[in-house]
Amino acid sequence: MQAIERPITLKERALIELRNAIMLGQFTPGQRLVERAIADQLSVSRTVVRECVRHLESERLVTIVPNAGPVVTELSVAQIQEIYHLRASLEAEAVSKCAQAIHSEQGKALLILMDRIEKKLKANKVIEALEDTTNLYAMIFQIGGLEITWDLIKQLNSRINQLRLRSLSSKARQTQGPKSLRKMIDAIVKKNARGASKACREHIQQAMQAGLQQTPTRADDQG
Repeated sequence: MQAIERPITLKERALIELRNAIMLGQFTPGQRLVERAIADQLSVSRTVVRECVRHLESERLVTIVPNAGPVVTELSVAQIQEIYHLRASLEAEAVSKCAQAIHSEQGKALLILMDRIEKKLKANKVIEALEDTTNLYAMIFQIGGLEITWDLIKQLNSRINQLRLRSLSSKARQTQGPKSLRKMIDAIVKKNARGASKACREHIQQAMQAGLQQTPTRADDQG
């Protein structure tokens, strides 16, 4: 017998669509989310939209502003830097431990995922590529035995993917990003823990620089 896949609910479909719209920049940081307009676009009730907005608030993609309602969360330069620095610290440790523990079949699985990410980015299937990237990192943390650390990363995943999309809007990053990620995966598969950790930090540093270049300057970033 095989497990029966549960059909996706209307709310789940609406949540995916709204989340993707935010991450793809169809709703820009600081933009107000109008329930009626979104409900009409998605052909769902305003109640469903309200539930989706509450969920995205828990992911920190949406902020509820007094007397204004829900708006797309704006991240300051300092907040973006903090997220990337946290990623560098946690992910560098994870790839190092993964490289020490990995066996050949796991290495093949990582390489297959890496191939898929590159192909989807070339085909401009960015959301699908981000889903595979999340799966890639989940595998890295699992092999490295850092389940609790991965739980922490998962809480940031929506914002991390939003920043990944922002950095990928740079044409140079569309080529450089997969290349530096491939370098990290190759080091892991070769069980080169130090090289994997170094490649991870380089990959994240490059992503941060690209992401910041695509970030509008806010008044509070100027002191």
